Amino acid sequence: LANASTFRQGLGQYDKAIKNYENYLNLYGDVDPKKTAEVSFQIATIYEKQDRDKRSVQQYKRYLQDHGEDGDLNRVLQAHVAIGMYYWGRPGPGNDSQALERFERTLKIYDESETDGKQQELKKARDAAARAKFMTAENVYKQVVDISIDSPNEEVLKKRLREKTDVAERAQKTYLEVLDYGRPGWAIAALYKIGALYENLANTIRNSPPPERLNERQTEMYKGILED
Repeated sequence: LANASTFRQGLGQYDKAIKNYENYLNLYGDVDPKKTAEVSFQIATIYEKQDRDKRSVQQYKRYLQDHGEDGDLNRVLQAHVAIGMYYWGRPGPGNDSQALERFERTLKIYDESETDGKQQELKKARDAAARAKFMTAENVYKQVVDISIDSPNEEVLKKRLREKTDVAERAQKTYLEVLDYGRPGWAIAALYKIGALYENLANTIRNSPPPERLNERQTEMYKGILED
């Protein structure tokens, strides 16, 4: 049944593949724990391919509940990240927090695997860890974008500029940490976002109001300096 399910999955016969996988779990779920875990994971990926997001995340959670302690570490990390991506940016209170919790959990498991000497077994999971780290950087990036510098009060301008710069540096540090996982796609994405980060910082400063104490001529000079 498991082989037949894999065959149907390869042909794109997703509903039949899910039915076969579920029949396998009902009949042989206690025979081979590793096979059972993989079948459970594959059901979640099929739902994901069908854009049945809610069913997919439910199945990933079921996989982690049943096999999170003894399942393949690659699959465990992929499941956590998939759940995180489901919640990320979704309307509703607490969704981003749930997403970040999953990303942080992914990174914690990956870091612990290094202590256990298991990272050589986690080639696929490096993608999951790199994505999780990237998403934690995205969260800091959002904080940078949300900090405006729109007060004519010079002291307020300085305070907000320092705050925005400090958070931007933290975002850059986190993006650079993505490179440590050695995944080219996520490394390129991280470097691109560092550029976007400083573009946002520059545009915010450029569009900020001039200090109140400047006269008209000084204001023009101030704007000219910012443009340069």
